[in-house]
Amino acid sequence: MKRLQVLRCFAPLAFGLSACAISSAQETLTLDRLGVITILRPAQQPPAAVSWLISGRSGPGGGAEQAVARQLQATGVLVLLVDGERYLDTVTPDEGSDCLFFGWDFESGAQKLERLLELHEFRQPSLVGVGDGATIALAAAAQSTINTFRGVLTLGFDPQWRSRQPLCAGDQGEVARKAPSKSGWTLAPSADWRINWIALNGAADPYTDPATLRTYVESVDGARLQQVPGIGHGFDNPPRWQAVFASAWRDLLGTQSHAEGLADLPLIELPVEQNGDWLAVILTGDGGWAALDREIGETLQSQGIPAVGFNALKYFWQARTPEQTAADISRVLAHYRATWQRSHILLIGYSFGAEVLPFVLNRLPPEERAHVALGVLLAPSREASFEFHALDWIGAGASATDLPVAPELERLRVPTLCVYGSDEAEDSACTDLPETKNDALITWKLDGGHHFDGDYQALAKRLLETAQAVSARK
Repeated sequence: MKRLQVLRCFAPLAFGLSACAISSAQETLTLDRLGVITILRPAQQPPAAVSWLISGRSGPGGGAEQAVARQLQATGVLVLLVDGERYLDTVTPDEGSDCLFFGWDFESGAQKLERLLELHEFRQPSLVGVGDGATIALAAAAQSTINTFRGVLTLGFDPQWRSRQPLCAGDQGEVARKAPSKSGWTLAPSADWRINWIALNGAADPYTDPATLRTYVESVDGARLQQVPGIGHGFDNPPRWQAVFASAWRDLLGTQSHAEGLADLPLIELPVEQNGDWLAVILTGDGGWAALDREIGETLQSQGIPAVGFNALKYFWQARTPEQTAADISRVLAHYRATWQRSHILLIGYSFGAEVLPFVLNRLPPEERAHVALGVLLAPSREASFEFHALDWIGAGASATDLPVAPELERLRVPTLCVYGSDEAEDSACTDLPETKNDALITWKLDGGHHFDGDYQALAKRLLETAQAVSARK
């Protein structure tokens, strides 16, 4: 199956173990670009959270780094400790690029490690950085899609930090710009960055101007600064700041609210204040609530259509069945129809979610299926999986448990739009079934490939117009 992103290959021999599992006794392993990762497992299983910890110039064995690692571990966090200085010294641009992209290394690395460590559920990782590691953490979050990381917590962030190489722009816009009077590139914070970031800086740090730092942090949407009294640049003497760190960590994670009766499902709510008849539910690709899924949801929200994201990466982290998936989606539809008082549903699936969606549509209870005005399959391939496999990212091919999509397309009775990019015509489920074989199915061929050339806002508006037109003809 073609997927949202391509995993940079982590050679199994580099781990000293199989590609599918890690021994519970293993405490370190090596990832291609991130180097040696020290794993600190909490006594609590499953872990309450997962966090990267990126070291500064003192390395993973530094006093502040070790204090943070042990404190997180003691609170039930699975800690992934990486040598930040080594990473900065060795990281190179991707082939064909002239800039550094930190975000994907930490996003894909966490997903790979959580699968290899056999976590029962996917845990959205946080980023904690010390010193130069603080800058790596912030840059990685800025380069990534909003909500890729649960949050960023930094100790000793330096707004004057410079990179020897340019940093790539990401889904949140520009990340760095050329330093005005010195060599290198500096981070370029802006209101376009939407990052849950808490910066802990020493009030006695002689190298950082407090006013400059405050202006810098306040320029980022979702960021807040806390000056720690009596602490210098290196965060020495952990007993003097550990209580502050613990409070900041709790604040970073916050309390995740769940709709009543749906706490077991990975949902993202995009409500609106306007009244109306329409509701959108979006089954994401295997990258989770990423660029296409999020932008379509936010565009619909801006048009007065409330949306609910259903995170496929988290949900299918464990094996499901078509029947179980349909039952859970039915719960979502019933809840939000009643809560938001909507009667027309636009049910959208992208990539992984699009491959699953025909199975769901065919298994919804009649009372919920009657409210689905239009199903939308965006970039489905020919096989559907009901469990996430990390090897999907490296083109490992279909699993023995994958199911063909075409028979489900033939059975569809809900009006359904199947959309594929011209570059993927040979691999798309949309090209398997001529419209003449099923009057409920409409196919669109758009320019581009798996991401439809990135114009997600125009795509979302066109989908809504089509859904409304189809509904009016009923």
